[in-house]
Amino acid sequence: MPTENKTIGQQRIIAANEFIQVIASCGRQFFRNEGAGHDAYLTLNARSNIVWLFDDYTDARINTAKDGRWDGFSHGGTLKGLVESLRDFVLKGSMMRYGYFQPEMDNGFNNPWGYEDDILIVRDAGVRLGLIKSPVGMTEVAA
Repeated sequence: MPTENKTIGQQRIIAANEFIQVIASCGRQFFRNEGAGHDAYLTLNARSNIVWLFDDYTDARINTAKDGRWDGFSHGGTLKGLVESLRDFVLKGSMMRYGYFQPEMDNGFNNPWGYEDDILIVRDAGVRLGLIKSPVGMTEVAA
């Protein structure tokens, strides 16, 4: 189905899932379960405006709007925060901060992801997919 026939929410869920695939394919391969042969993914129930995460390890279906601990979520707080940001992108178009996706954070600490330079692959994909804000004045270079 052509992109123009999809709703904004459907387009955003596709972009968010593509972003998850990039995260799963590099660095520490968060959201990937090679043993089970599948990765985590998001779905959107447009009628109830709920974004569901299907966990890569537990296979649990998780309502990302739930406060507190997510039963069946196999990752820590950094990735929970990322999933919440992806949910907000899908539902509201909220974009993530460019500076969060770099090998060294603005405060001098290493990136909490532990993705080393692979975090730049993740960031570039997020910018390309419209999930991460480009810094002001940055111009895209054609590949």
